[in-house]
Amino acid sequence: MDIEFARTDQSIYLHIVQSDDGTNPGEPLTGLDNTDIDDAFYTRTRGTPQTISVSALGAADAAHAAGGFIEVDAAKAPGLYRLDLPDAAVAYAADVFGVVVSVNLAGAANGIARPKEIVLAPPMREAYWRLCGEHVYNASTGVNTFKDSEDATILERQGTWAQNGSDEWEFTWGAPA
Repeated sequence: MDIEFARTDQSIYLHIVQSDDGTNPGEPLTGLDNTDIDDAFYTRTRGTPQTISVSALGAADAAHAAGGFIEVDAAKAPGLYRLDLPDAAVAYAADVFGVVVSVNLAGAANGIARPKEIVLAPPMREAYWRLCGEHVYNASTGVNTFKDSEDATILERQGTWAQNGSDEWEFTWGAPA
Protein backbone atom coordinates (compact mmCIF):
# COMPACT_ATOMS: atom_id res chain seq x y z
CA MET A 1 0.00 0.00 0.00
CA ASP A 2 1.32 3.46 -0.88
CA ILE A 3 0.45 6.72 0.87
CA GLU A 4 1.86 10.09 -0.08
CA PHE A 5 4.05 11.26 2.78
CA ALA A 6 2.81 14.24 4.77
CA ARG A 7 -0.82 13.50 3.81
CA THR A 8 -3.16 14.06 6.72
CA ASP A 9 -6.23 12.12 7.81
CA GLN A 10 -5.23 8.75 6.36
CA SER A 11 -7.23 5.56 6.99
CA ILE A 12 -6.10 2.01 6.36
CA TYR A 13 -8.08 -1.20 6.16
CA LEU A 14 -7.15 -4.38 8.00
CA HIS A 15 -8.43 -7.85 7.25
CA ILE A 16 -8.81 -9.78 10.50
CA VAL A 17 -9.25 -13.55 10.50
CA GLN A 18 -9.89 -16.16 13.15
CA SER A 19 -6.80 -17.60 14.82
CA ASP A 20 -6.19 -21.32 15.34
CA ASP A 21 -8.20 -20.97 18.58
CA GLY A 22 -11.27 -19.73 16.66
CA THR A 23 -14.27 -21.74 15.53
CA ASN A 24 -13.20 -21.52 11.87
CA PRO A 25 -9.46 -20.74 11.71
CA GLY A 26 -8.51 -18.48 8.80
CA GLU A 27 -12.10 -17.34 8.18
CA PRO A 28 -13.01 -13.64 8.55
CA LEU A 29 -13.62 -12.49 12.13
CA THR A 30 -16.63 -10.21 12.54
CA GLY A 31 -18.13 -8.27 15.42
CA LEU A 32 -14.98 -6.64 16.80
CA ASP A 33 -14.83 -3.11 18.17
CA ASN A 34 -12.14 -0.91 19.69
CA THR A 35 -12.41 -2.70 23.06
CA ASP A 36 -11.16 -5.90 21.40
CA ILE A 37 -7.81 -4.23 20.58
CA ASP A 38 -5.11 -4.81 23.21
CA ASP A 39 -2.75 -2.38 21.54
CA ALA A 40 -1.88 -0.87 18.19
CA PHE A 41 1.42 0.56 16.95
CA TYR A 42 3.07 2.12 13.95
CA THR A 43 6.79 1.82 13.31
CA ARG A 44 8.54 4.11 10.83
CA THR A 45 11.79 3.27 8.99
CA ARG A 46 14.54 2.58 11.55
CA GLY A 47 12.26 3.84 14.34
CA THR A 48 10.74 2.44 17.48
CA PRO A 49 7.07 1.43 17.77
CA GLN A 50 4.74 4.32 18.56
CA THR A 51 1.41 3.65 20.28
CA ILE A 52 -1.86 4.36 18.48
CA SER A 53 -4.59 5.15 21.03
CA VAL A 54 -7.56 3.22 19.63
CA SER A 55 -11.09 4.60 19.96
CA ALA A 56 -14.49 3.88 18.46
CA LEU A 57 -15.65 5.45 15.20
CA GLY A 58 -19.39 6.09 14.85
CA ALA A 59 -19.67 4.71 11.31
CA ALA A 60 -17.51 3.20 8.58
CA ASP A 61 -17.80 6.46 6.61
CA ALA A 62 -17.24 8.76 9.61
CA ALA A 63 -14.76 11.62 9.43
CA HIS A 64 -11.15 10.70 10.21
CA ALA A 65 -10.24 10.49 13.90
CA ALA A 66 -6.68 9.45 14.77
CA GLY A 67 -6.88 5.93 16.24
CA GLY A 68 -10.50 5.48 15.18
CA PHE A 69 -11.46 1.83 14.61
CA ILE A 70 -14.62 0.25 13.22
CA GLU A 71 -15.85 -2.82 11.38
CA VAL A 72 -16.71 -1.80 7.82
CA ASP A 73 -19.66 -4.15 7.15
CA ALA A 74 -19.95 -7.64 8.66
CA ALA A 75 -22.26 -8.88 5.87
CA LYS A 76 -20.75 -7.30 2.74
CA ALA A 77 -17.08 -7.22 3.83
CA PRO A 78 -16.63 -9.74 6.66
CA GLY A 79 -13.39 -9.29 8.60
CA LEU A 80 -12.64 -5.84 7.13
CA TYR A 81 -11.88 -3.09 9.64
CA ARG A 82 -10.94 0.58 9.26
CA LEU A 83 -8.16 2.10 11.38
CA ASP A 84 -7.43 5.84 11.19
CA LEU A 85 -3.73 6.65 11.39
CA PRO A 86 -2.34 9.52 13.42
CA ASP A 87 -0.78 12.11 11.10
CA ALA A 88 2.64 11.52 12.70
CA ALA A 89 2.66 8.01 11.18
CA VAL A 90 2.98 9.41 7.64
CA ALA A 91 4.72 12.73 8.40
CA TYR A 92 7.55 13.79 6.11
CA ALA A 93 11.13 12.91 7.13
CA ALA A 94 14.08 12.67 4.75
CA ASP A 95 15.12 9.20 5.94
CA VAL A 96 11.67 7.60 6.36
CA PHE A 97 10.36 5.52 3.47
CA GLY A 98 7.86 3.22 5.09
CA VAL A 99 5.61 2.45 8.02
CA VAL A 100 4.41 -0.83 9.46
CA VAL A 101 1.14 -0.82 11.42
CA SER A 102 0.51 -3.63 13.91
CA VAL A 103 -2.69 -4.39 15.81
CA ASN A 104 -2.79 -6.92 18.64
CA LEU A 105 -6.18 -8.34 19.56
CA ALA A 106 -7.34 -9.26 23.04
CA GLY A 107 -7.01 -13.00 23.69
CA ALA A 108 -10.76 -13.50 23.89
CA ALA A 109 -11.21 -12.23 20.32
CA ASN A 110 -9.43 -15.31 18.84
CA GLY A 111 -8.27 -13.29 15.85
CA ILE A 112 -5.20 -12.36 13.87
CA ALA A 113 -4.52 -9.03 12.19
CA ARG A 114 -1.48 -9.20 9.94
CA PRO A 115 0.83 -6.17 10.06
CA LYS A 116 0.09 -3.62 7.32
CA GLU A 117 3.11 -2.30 5.44
CA ILE A 118 2.86 1.19 3.95
CA VAL A 119 5.28 2.74 1.48
CA LEU A 120 5.59 6.49 1.86
CA ALA A 121 5.75 7.92 -1.64
CA PRO A 122 6.37 11.40 -3.04
CA PRO A 123 3.14 13.28 -3.75
CA MET A 124 1.70 12.61 -7.19
CA ARG A 125 1.99 16.31 -8.00
CA GLU A 126 5.75 15.88 -7.77
CA ALA A 127 5.66 12.82 -10.02
CA TYR A 128 3.46 14.74 -12.47
CA TRP A 129 5.87 17.67 -12.47
CA ARG A 130 8.72 15.34 -13.35
CA LEU A 131 6.86 14.45 -16.56
CA CYS A 132 5.71 17.84 -17.79
CA GLY A 133 6.47 20.65 -15.36
CA GLU A 134 8.94 23.47 -14.92
CA HIS A 135 11.40 23.98 -12.10
CA VAL A 136 12.59 27.35 -10.73
CA TYR A 137 15.31 27.48 -8.08
CA ASN A 138 15.74 30.52 -5.80
CA ALA A 139 19.40 30.45 -4.70
CA SER A 140 18.90 33.03 -1.93
CA THR A 141 16.18 30.98 -0.15
CA GLY A 142 17.12 27.49 -1.30
CA VAL A 143 13.50 26.90 -2.31
CA ASN A 144 12.61 24.99 -5.46
CA THR A 145 9.32 25.99 -7.06
CA PHE A 146 7.65 23.44 -9.32
CA LYS A 147 5.08 24.64 -11.83
CA ASP A 148 2.65 22.74 -13.95
CA SER A 149 2.24 23.15 -17.72
CA GLU A 150 -0.04 26.18 -17.17
CA ASP A 151 2.63 27.95 -15.04
CA ALA A 152 0.71 27.51 -11.78
CA THR A 153 2.82 26.78 -8.71
CA ILE A 154 2.08 23.24 -7.56
CA LEU A 155 4.78 22.77 -4.93
CA GLU A 156 7.52 24.65 -3.15
CA ARG A 157 10.11 22.50 -1.48
CA GLN A 158 13.74 22.72 -0.42
CA GLY A 159 16.10 20.16 -1.85
CA THR A 160 19.18 19.65 -3.95
CA TRP A 161 19.89 18.72 -7.57
CA ALA A 162 22.82 16.49 -8.51
CA GLN A 163 23.95 15.17 -11.86
CA ASN A 164 23.42 11.43 -11.97
CA GLY A 165 25.28 10.67 -15.15
CA SER A 166 26.04 12.59 -18.31
CA ASP A 167 22.42 13.52 -19.19
CA GLU A 168 20.47 12.76 -16.01
CA TRP A 169 19.73 14.95 -13.01
CA GLU A 170 18.28 13.75 -9.74
CA PHE A 171 16.44 15.84 -7.14
CA THR A 172 16.71 14.97 -3.45
CA TRP A 173 13.67 16.23 -1.52
CA GLY A 174 14.13 18.34 1.57
CA ALA A 175 11.66 19.74 4.07
CA PRO A 176 8.56 21.56 2.80
CA ALA A 177 9.22 25.28 2.33
